[in-house]
Amino acid sequence: MYISTTLPYTAETLAVFIASYNHAIWPAHIFAALLIIVSLIGLFKPFSHANRVTGLVLTLFWIWNGLVFYILEFSALNFLAPLYGGFFLVQASMLFVLCAIQNKLSFQSNNAPRKWLTISLLILSIVAYPAGVVFYEQKWESLRFAGTTPLATSLFTIGLLYASQGKKIIKGTLAIIPVLHIITSSIVAFLLMR
Repeated sequence: MYISTTLPYTAETLAVFIASYNHAIWPAHIFAALLIIVSLIGLFKPFSHANRVTGLVLTLFWIWNGLVFYILEFSALNFLAPLYGGFFLVQASMLFVLCAIQNKLSFQSNNAPRKWLTISLLILSIVAYPAGVVFYEQKWESLRFAGTTPLATSLFTIGLLYASQGKKIIKGTLAIIPVLHIITSSIVAFLLMR
């Protein structure tokens, strides 16, 4: 049985798409950055209702990526984009119910080793991954930013989930879609770089 490893787009096409997408959604990046800062403040200097606010921020990020990035925009390049968008909207629903409404997770970590790994994951999602893509593509216009692009959002979510305290079943359930998306995106990146 032969399985095709071709994608409906090239690395260059994807870079041009992301640059066009970034231009079209500007200044959404500023709002995403502000929401990231609010989440980080809630993580490291908790304030009243910080857990619910962080849950709401993650919900908004997953709705944006599911609806705007995948369903409305990326579906022009990939026929599977609406399916990805649907999974992102399912993730947004779970985050909204379990974190923003029911407050099932605490997004603060008092464990020192866990805190350092959390910081590393967040730096990966906010700085290292976007900078690495810009360095590889040599185009700052195709920056992948947490909150507005899917992989950076998945990495950011995993960082916050790792820091969180709560029932393992809830954390595990909320990690399934982001982890699957990270794996899928890694496979796509590998295929694009060949």
